[in-house]
Amino acid sequence: MKYKVLWMDDKCNESSYLNYIMRAGKVGIELIGFENAEDGLENFKLNPSFYDAILLDGLFYLNNSDKGDNVSETALQTVLSALYNYPIPKFVLSGQTSFTDTKNPVIVNNTQIVGLYKKSNEDDLNRLWEDIIEEAKKLPDLKLKHKYPRVFKITDEKYLGSKSFGSLFDLVKLLEQNDEYTQTKDDFIKIRKFIENVVENLCDLNLIPDDLSDKLNPAVKYISKYLHPTLSKIVCDLNELLQDSSHNKKTLKYKVDEYTNERKSPYIFKSLVFQLFEFLIWYKDFVDEHPNPIKNRDLLIADQESSNQKTFYGKLKTINEDWNKFISIEGIDFDIPKFVIDKYTGIDIDFELEVTVEITDVKGRKNYKTLNIEIV
Repeated sequence: MKYKVLWMDDKCNESSYLNYIMRAGKVGIELIGFENAEDGLENFKLNPSFYDAILLDGLFYLNNSDKGDNVSETALQTVLSALYNYPIPKFVLSGQTSFTDTKNPVIVNNTQIVGLYKKSNEDDLNRLWEDIIEEAKKLPDLKLKHKYPRVFKITDEKYLGSKSFGSLFDLVKLLEQNDEYTQTKDDFIKIRKFIENVVENLCDLNLIPDDLSDKLNPAVKYISKYLHPTLSKIVCDLNELLQDSSHNKKTLKYKVDEYTNERKSPYIFKSLVFQLFEFLIWYKDFVDEHPNPIKNRDLLIADQESSNQKTFYGKLKTINEDWNKFISIEGIDFDIPKFVIDKYTGIDIDFELEVTVEITDVKGRKNYKTLNIEIV
C-alpha cells in the first residue's frame, strides 16, 4: 500500500513535473496534486486520515481561480494555518531561492514543517522521499491502514475512490476496539452502504444491469453468480442480515438490532465487517479483470439474452382462494398459485415483494414460474 501525500504546487499537473510523481512512485509514495490551496484544503478536510503527509511548494496559487504568475507565499501560510491542529507531517519542496537559500520567516518560524528541500537538488529529493516515509510511519492511523492493505486498495479512484476512505477507516477503527460494544444502527448501515456502492460501480462498468442499481437484493443475487459458492453464500447472508438490521418491521426474520442491543457484544458486527472485507477484495479483483465498460456491455447483453430468469418488484393482490395476482412496478402482472405463496412465512396482500421467476414461451404466450419470493 502506497503512502498518500497531498501535494500543492501550481505546476503539479505540468508534464515537466511527472518526474516527481514517477520518482516518488518508485519508492511507494503517491503524490496527489492540487494547483491551489483552496482545492487542496477542501479535499484534505473531506478525508484527513486518507493522507500520510503534506508536501507544499513555497509559492503557489491561493484560489482555484488564480492563473499565470499569480502565485504567492500567502497560499503556503494559509495551508499551514488551516492545518495547524492536524498532526500530519508537512514538508516544503521549492525551487525558489527565497525559500531554499535564505532564512525565510514562513519556514523558520513554523514548527509544523519537518523539512525544506530543493527541487533542483538530487540529494534533497532522495532525502525528501525517505523523510516522508519515516515521518508517516509514526502516525497511528498509518498502522491501521497498513494492517488492511488489500481492503484499502478499493479507495483508489479506479474502484470506489477516496470518498469511500472515511467510512472504511471508521469500520477499521471499530474492529480495533477489542471487547467494547459501541456499535449502533448507523454502523450497520455503513456496511450496507459499501455493498450499495459496489453495486453502483458495477452498474457503471456494465457488469450488472442498470435497472438493478437501486435494487439491492436482486443486484446482490445477480453478483452472486460471479462468485465462488463459498463467497456467494457469505455475501447473500451478509446482505440479508444487513437488510434486517436496518429495519424495525414486526415481520423481520432475524431481528438483528434487537439481538445486538440485548447481548451488548461487538462480535456480530465485527464478523459482518470481515465478511464485507472479503467481498471488497473480490470486487477489486473482479474490476481489474473487467475494466472496459464497452466490452462488458457486450457480455452483459449476451448474458441477459441467454437467461430466462428475471426478478420483479411489486405487490400481491387477491384474485380468489386459489390464485393471487402479482403486479410489478413496471406494470407486468402474472398469477401465482396460493399454495406457492403459502410456502413463504409472513406474506400477505399488498406487501411489497421481490419475486424471481422463470419465463418460458408457451404457444406464443409468456409463462411465469415463481422461483422465489421475498419481502422487501
